[in-house]
Amino acid sequence: MYCSINDCWGKWECNGLWEWRKSVESWFQELSEEGVDLKVTFSDMSIEKGESVAFAKCAITFSAYAQSSSEKLRQITNRFTFGLCKMNESWQIVHEHSSLPIDPATGKGMFHLKNV
Repeated sequence: MYCSINDCWGKWECNGLWEWRKSVESWFQELSEEGVDLKVTFSDMSIEKGESVAFAKCAITFSAYAQSSSEKLRQITNRFTFGLCKMNESWQIVHEHSSLPIDPATGKGMFHLKNV
């Protein structure tokens, strides 16, 4: 199965599950080395489903907490869309897209628009 991932961090796209896995493992390794626990929350979820294709969209907030003190260090919220196909009676994510609104004055991502 082919999987295409469009994310906000460092690369335009990850092609295939192996490339996506390497990217996520690297991120978790960096958090571990920094001494950070990650809390992930989902909001604004909606799902549209057909017989064999579905789309889910939501906002996902990633909050980093210091392991030593439980102090919140930082937080970002990204918009996500997942495309799924039903294969052998099981839903599989075949496409994921993550985005942020862009500030037209600076051209930079607006990370702190939504607080959880």
